Amino acid sequence: STGPFTVTLRITSQYGCIHDTSFSITTVHPQPHAQFSLSKNKACLGDGIQYTDITDPLDGTTLEWHWDLGDGSLRSQRTFNYTYSDTLQYHISFYIVNSNGCHSDTAERLLKVYPNPIVDAGPDRIVLQGAVFTLAPTVKAPEPQYLWTPATYLRSGNNVVKNPMVYDIRDDITYKLTVTDREGCSSSDDIFIHVLKMPDIPNTFTPNGDGINDTWRIKYLDEYRDCRVQVFTRAGQKIFESPRGYPVPWDGTFKGKKLPLDTY
Repeated sequence: STGPFTVTLRITSQYGCIHDTSFSITTVHPQPHAQFSLSKNKACLGDGIQYTDITDPLDGTTLEWHWDLGDGSLRSQRTFNYTYSDTLQYHISFYIVNSNGCHSDTAERLLKVYPNPIVDAGPDRIVLQGAVFTLAPTVKAPEPQYLWTPATYLRSGNNVVKNPMVYDIRDDITYKLTVTDREGCSSSDDIFIHVLKMPDIPNTFTPNGDGINDTWRIKYLDEYRDCRVQVFTRAGQKIFESPRGYPVPWDGTFKGKKLPLDTY
């Protein structure tokens, strides 16, 4: 205990003579009990963890902090953040020294760092407008929970299953899959869906050189890079054929000459 204490020394000589002396010790300081807090009781790989000293230095003030983080790293601050680089169990130890030179006892704790789920939402896809298809991610995680965002084109409740069905898709969209495992660790991955819209084919155009509607432009056809466009007269004569992809819209000519107003 901290005393005070009275120390007595008695000396007896070889002749039996005795002398006593006493003095008081009043400078025994209490030993602090080391305590610290962690912002997480368990962590996922990549998580930052805050360490904080909460030791009562008793009749002194804390001058030194001694942290051993269990992976060879040492720290000497009252509070700090740290991120582990591997998924192991770490033995953390900590003590302080106060202004009276007293060392606290050593506080110890184990901290487990868990791996994050492995998530691959799948390769980007090209689909036709209005298509119905299934998303097929690859996931490795214990007891995974799934969340697809946004839920656009997914039926109600279908965004929390591994393989949701996409219905009647109309526009390009990027889905994010977030997987959370039983330890609360999560990872995400994206998949981009490019929607090929049905070509909008006009049934008239006016190649009269006025700069308005002079070529037969087919909306959305540029998305179909291997398409082929052919034009025939009503008698069956082919008068136009595009290179693959229709890079240059038809201008209403055949062999450099303008064709008459007609149905082709």
